[in-house]
Amino acid sequence: GVKLDIMNNKELKLVENKLGIQSNILETWKKKFEIKYFKIGEVILNNTSISKSILILLEGKVRLRGISNSEKILSLAVIESPEIIGFASNLLQKPIEIATAGSDCIFLSISIEEWDGFKKGIKESDSIFSQKKIDLSELWFLFNSLLKEVELPEDPRELKRFLKNYQKAVKIFDNYEEF
Repeated sequence: GVKLDIMNNKELKLVENKLGIQSNILETWKKKFEIKYFKIGEVILNNTSISKSILILLEGKVRLRGISNSEKILSLAVIESPEIIGFASNLLQKPIEIATAGSDCIFLSISIEEWDGFKKGIKESDSIFSQKKIDLSELWFLFNSLLKEVELPEDPRELKRFLKNYQKAVKIFDNYEEF
């Protein structure tokens, strides 16, 4: 991926429009952000290292992949903006996310150290950052490492549908009171 140092006005506008973050909030954070570009087919995240940043897809499509217990690489889903990648691997401290650019992509990159502060600095209720669904890479990891007796569909299209349906059925709670 190609990196640029300082966000220009066009990039700030893109972030503002795609994520619904007010420009005054973006102003205070823009020096801590990076815009990253990936060309179609490029590897964005791999299973050999944990991402040092959270990547928010602003434009393009990303193919999430997973490795089966038989070491086969499978396509789990194609995601479109706005979506977050890099968070599940950091949460579990395992490089469980494998992502490649399904088209030319633009990401907002935020270092893992800045992530919580950034999330608190924006109104979560109406943003994509209130993560209320389980990450597909995390779901795949759980199926392969903990829920081994689950029969997974062989057909790639059926597998994607199965994972999407499971993702919709899983509820995420921020705290015990919410639960």
